[in-house]
This record gives sequence, C-alpha cells and structure tokens, in this order.
Amino acid sequence: RYFTRFLQAVCRSEELKSSTFLVEWLDNDQPKQFAAIMKSQEKAKVPKNLLEAVINQQGRVPVHSISNSQVFCSKMTEFIDSYQILYNEVIECAKDINEKSQALASTMFAMHKYVEQLSELNRMTRCQDQHEMYAWLSKMVTGTGNFIAQQGDLFKTFLGSHLKYHLSEHDTFREILKQRDDVNQIVTRHSKQLNDKKEKMLKNKDITKWGYQGNVA
Repeated sequence: RYFTRFLQAVCRSEELKSSTFLVEWLDNDQPKQFAAIMKSQEKAKVPKNLLEAVINQQGRVPVHSISNSQVFCSKMTEFIDSYQILYNEVIECAKDINEKSQALASTMFAMHKYVEQLSELNRMTRCQDQHEMYAWLSKMVTGTGNFIAQQGDLFKTFLGSHLKYHLSEHDTFREILKQRDDVNQIVTRHSKQLNDKKEKMLKNKDITKWGYQGNVA
C-alpha cells in the first residue's frame, strides 16, 4: 500500500519519473550491479542545463538533460522537419482509415439485413438448418461490422487526434531551435569581436591598454 502511494507520488513528478537512476533502483535488486551503474553514470558527460523549463500548452515543463541531449540537438532541424511531415501523413491516413471503415461497416450492416431476411425466410419454410446457418451468419456479419466501425473510430480518435495534439508542439520546437541559433550567433559574433580586439592590442604592443592589473615581468 505505502509502496504504491510512493510510486504514484513519483509518477506525479516530471523530473523523478524520467530519472534513469530511479528506474534502475526500482528495477535492479542487486546492490553491486546498481552501484556499478551509478559509477558509470558519474563518468558520463551530461550537458549543463541552460533552460530550467519550457512553456507549452499544459504549463511549465522541467528540462532534464541527459547524455543523449547533444545528439538530439545536433539532429533537431532534421527531426522537426520530418516530425511535422510524418505526423501529418499519419493523421491523414487515420482519417482515411476511419472513412473507409465506416463505409465498409455500412456495407456489412446492409448485408446483415439481407442475411437476416434469408434466415427468416428459411424459418418460415421450416428449413431449420438453413435458418440456423443464416442466423449465425447474420450475427457474424453484425459483429464484424461493429468491429470495423470501432477500429476506424479508434484510429481517428486515439491515433489521429493524439498526434494532432502533439503536432501543436511543432511551433514550440521551432521557437526553441530559433532561440538556440540566435544564441549561437550572438556567442560567435562576440567571440569574433573579442579575438579581433585581442589581435589589435597585440599588434599595437601597448600593454597599458590591455586592462591587465598585475605586474609585467
């Protein structure tokens, strides 16, 4: 009971539930193996967080840097472009599947009506075997039609709509990418200005303008 409450509390924390250390601690019952994992993680180079949180539709999302963050950032432009294209394609496919599923389900329901009439016709003429066969076939066609209709709706609702919601994050990704590029440009520009200034001072050979406060040997 208390362990369940602990896990539920952990899952409410965005930072804790994404912690690789916590996952390993819960999953690994061998102290030595866990200690080895901790030691290897200490040696891993994890980038420093430059952003504490990102704002999205649900509020503030804590930023948790991992060792793969640098790889993700290096491929971010390609990821964003492909992400938008593929999500739109899947959304359109889900919509198409739903439309065709509903059309096929309508055909199945129409068949059910005719097969049911055949069953009733055989019942009236006392052809019991034929009556039972068509009655069973009628139920099978109805069940299949309901399944097809529900499958189409599931694709549209739980896949298409789900991806459509996450597609709204595309603008946020673009904005973050622009912020990153802007910061890189500023750093590059200031670095160039600083190097140019250093080079100019070295050429002038006037130590008094270097801003150095110590003793010059």
